[in-house]
Amino acid sequence: GQPAAAIFLVWDARWCYFLLSTRDKERAGKGGGSLLLWEALKSASERGLGFDFDGSNRFVFQFGAEPAPRWVV
Repeated sequence: GQPAAAIFLVWDARWCYFLLSTRDKERAGKGGGSLLLWEALKSASERGLGFDFDGSNRFVFQFGAEPAPRWVV
């Protein structure tokens, strides 16, 4: 009956943005946040949105992603 993990997303007409996550280490283990992120990816895909992983680098690197500079002005 209590949340074990949570993520915060925002989206517009083109993109879904991952902003932050949190979890109860004792209840969610290491997979709780990953499961929520996976579900967010599926939801964005179903809506035809791109997904911005900014803030979730460790998750992305597990799948072989390469770091790249992201310039913000």
